[in-house]
Amino acid sequence: MEPSSPQPASLDSLQRRLRLVWAEAAGIDVRPNGASRVANAFAQAGDRLARGAAPLDVAQAGLLRQFGPIHVPSVARPDITVIFHARSDVGSTVAVVRGLARAGRVELMLLDDGRDPRAALLRGLAPSLVIVNARAGTRSEAIHRAADIARGGRLVLLDDLVQSPSATALMALSAHAGAVVIGPGIMDQAERTGVSERLGARRVRAGSRLGLKLCVETKDFARVGVSGWSDDAVLDFCLRAHVEGLPVVFHDEPEAGSAAWTR
Repeated sequence: MEPSSPQPASLDSLQRRLRLVWAEAAGIDVRPNGASRVANAFAQAGDRLARGAAPLDVAQAGLLRQFGPIHVPSVARPDITVIFHARSDVGSTVAVVRGLARAGRVELMLLDDGRDPRAALLRGLAPSLVIVNARAGTRSEAIHRAADIARGGRLVLLDDLVQSPSATALMALSAHAGAVVIGPGIMDQAERTGVSERLGARRVRAGSRLGLKLCVETKDFARVGVSGWSDDAVLDFCLRAHVEGLPVVFHDEPEAGSAAWTR
C-alpha cells in the first residue's frame, strides 16, 4: 500500500488560520469582539468571489469599509513633493496620507517597503498617491528613484517618528523658499558631531509637529546631491549646500504631547 499524503493535524485549525490571514488582508477587525463582523465579512467575501470578483478587489473593499476614500488633490504642478515611508501598519499610513493631503498643492510619494502588504492597495483609496517600491535595494536607492520622478518645486523628506504630520507645519515651509530646512533629528546629529556652529542654521519655531528631515528646492537637491537617507548623509548634504551659499534653517518642532520645543 502506498503511503498516504500528509494531512493537516486539524482541518478546522487550518481553516481558522486561513480566515485570519484573509481578514488581515481585507482590513477586518479580528479581535474577539469582532467575531460576528468577521463571520459576516467572510460570508460577503465568499459571495463576491463566487460571482467572479478578484481577491485584491475584495481586500480593497475591506479597506474602504474601514477607512473610507482619501482625497489627495491631483495638481499638474505641485508646489511640494513630500516623500515618506509606509508606517508599520496600514492604519497609520492612511492617517499620514489623510493629514498631509490637507496641505493642498502637494504631491505625496509613499516609499513602500512591503512591511504591510495592504499599503499597496492605497492606490485604490487615493489614486493621486504615488507609491514607489522600496523593497528592492536600499532606502537611499528608493529616495533617489522618488526624487527623479518628483514634480514638485521643492522636496520634503519626512522621518518615521511622527504618526500624524501637521499639514499646517508643511504649508509653513513655503515661507523659506530657497533655503535648506532641516528638522530636529538632523540638528541633533549636527550637535553630536560638533558641526552645528559651522552649519550656522537659523532657528524658526514650527507651530506643530511635522517630523521634517529635509526640505530643499528640487533643483538644489539634484545639483548638490545626497548620498543616502541616513541622518549622516543628510547632514553631509546640508554642509555642502551651506558651502555653496544656500541658507540653512532649523525647523524647531514641539515635543510629542508637549508645548515645549526641542531646543
